[in-house]
Amino acid sequence: MLHKKQSVIIIFLYAIGVLVFLLIAHTPFYLPCMFKSITGIPCPTCGLTRAFLYIYQLNIISAVKMNILAAPLIIAMLVHLSFAFIGLVKGSNIMLDRFHSFIAKSWVIVTMIVLLVISGVYNILNFIL
Repeated sequence: MLHKKQSVIIIFLYAIGVLVFLLIAHTPFYLPCMFKSITGIPCPTCGLTRAFLYIYQLNIISAVKMNILAAPLIIAMLVHLSFAFIGLVKGSNIMLDRFHSFIAKSWVIVTMIVLLVISGVYNILNFIL
């Protein structure tokens, strides 16, 4: 029963996130980046909301140009959500647990940090040039 509860919570949180995203996607309002507002330079996640909007519109190339982190994040979230659905249907979260332990490995964390640095440099270069 605990496995199903975990899957339901994950699916519910994704549903809330998608709902909030769809509300944002259909309004002209957006939150400015606080880091950019304070420092004047873009952070590694600047443009990520707009990149997700491009993905929502199936414009993958523009999404990657907006923020290089968009594609790997969407893929990771879709895999995570898929494993949660499988866990809900099967009543076993073996795949979800493996995904969580995979994400917790140090080389994955280092890769994510490297991607953040690359994204930050890319955003700064686009801002300057």
